[in-house]
Amino acid sequence: MATNKYITTFTAYPMVFVATYSAGKIKQILYKRGKFNLEQWLKITKAIPLLEKDIEAIPKRFKGTVKMEKVLREVSEYQKWLDVYLEWHSTACGFPAKMDGIQGKALKSIQKYLIENSANNEEALLVWGSVLNNWPNYEEYYQKQTKLNQINSNLQLLIKSLKDDTVNNLNGSNRPVV
Repeated sequence: MATNKYITTFTAYPMVFVATYSAGKIKQILYKRGKFNLEQWLKITKAIPLLEKDIEAIPKRFKGTVKMEKVLREVSEYQKWLDVYLEWHSTACGFPAKMDGIQGKALKSIQKYLIENSANNEEALLVWGSVLNNWPNYEEYYQKQTKLNQINSNLQLLIKSLKDDTVNNLNGSNRPVV
């Protein structure tokens, strides 16, 4: 569920708002600066669409007097790692992962370990993706352990199987890792 923010300005009024959308619907309108009265507020609320998909039509509808610019935010390294895990978990398990402090701490531990044992952050993230994407090749016992704290506990064993280019360490066969 993506959350996006848009800086909203009005040429007729010297004020700025930030409109926040979550799952495509307006969640919040935050006043940043400028003065306005009740009449202006009513006009402003009509100019900010309820659905994110309607933002593209705003400049045309209001003849350029309303401008909404998406706030681009840089994604942290941790968030990249979390996104890889969350996407994998939803696909592999058929439902979203439950995150809490224990799982977040486990991901930070996994991230730290892989970064320390890789050439750079990008390589470490690729290894993380490989560990997850090879899940169907692991023994059933490991396949059932999809929580981050469980993966963290088995991380060295999972990586060893990837380095050996076989999963024979986990299931006794000599199938190559995909």
